Amino acid sequence: MFEYTDPIEIHNTLNPALWEDDNLRTNVRVALLKIAKEFYAFLDIEVTLLDLVVSGSQVNYNYTKHSDLDLHLIVPYSQVKCDVAVDELFDAKRKLWAQQHDINIAGVPVELYVEDVDNPPVSSSYSVIKGEWINRPDQKAVKYDKPEVERVFAVWERAIDGAIAIGNLEMCRNIKDMLKMYRKAGLAKAGEFGVPNLVFKALRNDGQIGKLMDAIGKLHDRQMSV
Repeated sequence: MFEYTDPIEIHNTLNPALWEDDNLRTNVRVALLKIAKEFYAFLDIEVTLLDLVVSGSQVNYNYTKHSDLDLHLIVPYSQVKCDVAVDELFDAKRKLWAQQHDINIAGVPVELYVEDVDNPPVSSSYSVIKGEWINRPDQKAVKYDKPEVERVFAVWERAIDGAIAIGNLEMCRNIKDMLKMYRKAGLAKAGEFGVPNLVFKALRNDGQIGKLMDAIGKLHDRQMSV
């Protein structure tokens, strides 16, 4: 039996630890600029930084205790010359940074991303550099299909549990990749409150994604061992 936790909560205000009225608190903005500067240097890639954007639940009225503050470095992918896909390069850099750092602001974990200027965040978003809204959140728009989220959550949970029980590394990796694509396509089509994004949040909040990633790590180590 799965344990489903509602992926969002509806609040009357933005998170007061981060926001004052509808603008980032000055100390929060300064901290984000400092973090972004460190991360940009860590990337060690010649690419123009066009903007710093925060997005996601902490930039809306639906944040929970599980919500990260997503900080996006907006760059032109077209400037980057490498032998692998640009998004894979930046994702590898992001994951390496996350392994080495555990940064939070007012108790809220900060997650860093590098996004292409031609593919900006689709949810509510705020420019840290300009100090202004790009996509302003609308509290009245926070509506979603809870029964469908619960149904799809259960489908993904069974798939994750099944792959882990079988102990097949390739199957676990395929589920991880499919879940990532499912969320990405869902965000583009249905937005922040679409079923795919909320299913992903519910799986993450209930520990299903962490369980899958742990299994992938253990199965990989077992496969590499003699």
